Order: sequence, then C-alpha cells, then structure tokens
Amino acid sequence: LVSKAVVPQEEEVSLLRFLPLRNPRTSAPTPMGQVAMPSTLLVAAQLDGTLRLFTPSGELATTFSTGHDQRLAHVAVSPLHDEYVVATCDVSGIIRVHKVSVRQRRVSREERQARKTSTADKLSQHLGSQVNVTVNFNRQFRVPNGTNGTQPRVTALAMASQQGTKYFIAADAAGEFAVFTRNGTLHARFGAGLSSGIESLYVHLSNVLFISDGAWGFVDLEKMEARRVHCPRFEGRVTSAVVDAQQQARVLVADTLGDIWVFGVQNKRQCKIEHRFPHGAARPPVGLASIRGFALALDGSADAAGRVSLTALNMSHTGKKRRDPARAVPAVVWRRPGPRLRSWAVHKRYQQGDLLAFLSEDGLEIEIFEILMQAYVQPAADNFGNFKLPVFAVAIVLVLGYQYVKGKGAFDPGLAEG
Repeated sequence: LVSKAVVPQEEEVSLLRFLPLRNPRTSAPTPMGQVAMPSTLLVAAQLDGTLRLFTPSGELATTFSTGHDQRLAHVAVSPLHDEYVVATCDVSGIIRVHKVSVRQRRVSREERQARKTSTADKLSQHLGSQVNVTVNFNRQFRVPNGTNGTQPRVTALAMASQQGTKYFIAADAAGEFAVFTRNGTLHARFGAGLSSGIESLYVHLSNVLFISDGAWGFVDLEKMEARRVHCPRFEGRVTSAVVDAQQQARVLVADTLGDIWVFGVQNKRQCKIEHRFPHGAARPPVGLASIRGFALALDGSADAAGRVSLTALNMSHTGKKRRDPARAVPAVVWRRPGPRLRSWAVHKRYQQGDLLAFLSEDGLEIEIFEILMQAYVQPAADNFGNFKLPVFAVAIVLVLGYQYVKGKGAFDPGLAEG
C-alpha cells in the first residue's frame, strides 16, 4: 500500500464512495500541455447532506448540498462510466439524484487578458485544480409505503443496470425492494420471502447481491424478483458478500465466525463451495472487497491494542487441491494494521494501481492509498507440447522418404555429374 494523500475534514464525514469516471483504456502518455483526467472521484458524505468530491490525489474538486431536510442515511453512485450520478437517501425515505459533470479546466479569454495586463507576481496557470467539476440537481422521489401500508425504513440504496436500463434500488427493514427507473418512476416492488429486513446491497456490473439476517441471494432485475441462494455443506450465517472481480460466477462471503469462503454460482441459483481461506485471517464481522487476483478483508473488531487490520488474500488458491503447486504460495499476501475505521471504499482501475480510501473512526480524516500488486495469470496449458518433438521427427522422416521414392534414391540422379 502506498499512501497518496491524507485529507483532514473540517466537519464529520459519515460515508465514503468512489464515483467511477471515464478512463481511456490506453497506456499512451498524456500529450504535453494536457492534464490527465482522474479515473474516479471520492465522494465524502456528511449527515447534514453535504457532499464533498475529491480527486485521487486528495484535492477538493467541489462541495455541494444534496438538499435533504432530514439526516442523510445512504449514498449510491452510478457503477458505469456512461454517466456520473450520485443518489442520496435520508431517514424519511426521500431520494434525491444529482448529476456530476467533469471537464478539464480551461482558462477563459478574460482571465488570460487579465494575466497579461497584471503587474502583480504571476503564478502558473497549472497550479491549483485542473479539473472543473459541476453538480446539477436532477430529480427527487420517495420510497412508497410498504405492503403493510406504513412508511418503511430504508436500509440500503444502490444503482444498477440491466441490459442498458438503469435502476435505483431501495431495500427496507421489512425485507422488500423498491425498484425505480432513472426518471424516478416506481417500476416494481417485491419481497425477498424472508422474515427479516435487508441489511445491505452490493452491485457488480449486472449482479445485485443482498444480505438479510445471515441469508444472501441475488436481485433479478430482469424478472423483478429476489432469490435466496442455498449453498450445500455451508451452514454459516453470512455477514458480507461480494462478487469476484475476475470471475462473475464466483462470490466471496464472510460468516459470523470470520471465515472467508469462495462459492461458485451458476445461473444465480446453483451454488457449491470452491474454497475456504484459513480460519483467523480476519476478525469478525469481516468487510470484503475484490480486486484483480486478490480479496481484501477488513477486520470488523479491534485487537487488544485497539487496532484493525486489512488483509490481502491470494485468490489463486481458489479451486486448487492442497497438493497443487499454486497453493505453495501463502494464502495471506500481506496484512496492514491501523486504527479503527468508520467507513472504507475500494476502486478498481485499468492498467493502474487500485485505490483505497479509509475514513477515521471520528470521521475527521480521510486517507487515500494506492494498491500496487500484480496478479499472476497462469498461461494457458499447451496440451500438444509433449508431442511436438515426435511429430516433428516423423514429419522429417516422411519428407525424406517422399524425396527418396520420388527420385528413386536418396538424391535425384539427374543432379549427378558425369
């Protein structure tokens, strides 16, 4: 882990989220005179509804008020790069949507003229923020009453996409989901068939995971239903679940004992256990995140010294037998202890180090890290490799034999002298 910035906060922050931005998938250097645009913005939310957006270097891009009259409870960001949206929900169930615009900062004609005529000490125009971030209010809507006729308490908020259609998903304490279209219209409302409320939502591409009192499952946005998943031989209670960053058919879960499991899921229905990491890799309740080739586990409770640890686990062990050479490498890649945290966020980047953001327990300090690790990708097995030499030898013999028969000898008689 490499610390990129420590950002002190004047007021208490409650939640952190990374807002993905468009990032050109190229390794070409940025042209001279042009500033590289950030690949993400860090959203820091306060309970009073104030949101601050920071660049990965810790520079404040903009600050705005979401306009809520009551305490802020949840923040969700658009998971795709085609548009930048931040949705917030307060304790009364009101959801407000803001659109974020990010452009490269340009000096206006008036500013250039003023710089030419000014006699004061001149500063470089490249000092200060080079990103122009603006935020516009889009719409507001409320989570309707539940099937029992009362206003539900929203417990989780997420944004997801299904075949190009974008949705806002609000889960409540009654175990129901309210799905809204991008214009705020209620599209569907359904339950999970459980007796307890929804605790959390996790979105990865078109996959939406939910957790409810130790149970977990998928939200199917095509059929508008919630489906609980049962995994044979797993009897634990799930506290955290994420989708593997490399394989969407894998789900990482942590149970109440702190054990971390890897499940293989087919058609979001069939489930089997593929791996369990060593017991004690993290202290429960464990927070999980997935990056390319590794799983990140954050302790949910502190040790005797009052510190928590972030642990990186090697996903190359998944699906391998105990005597497999791939499991000769330790499962725990590294472990970093630190102070207690209130919130954390992870952002995966293309051809760059992934980003981590930690919010201190008092909510007054944010530290941004870059993860510099490369996942080993095993080359494809060459099943023909053991037969190459025999095949080449046979081919040479066949060619020489063909020349011998064709020329009625080892060499063509017509080429002999005399």
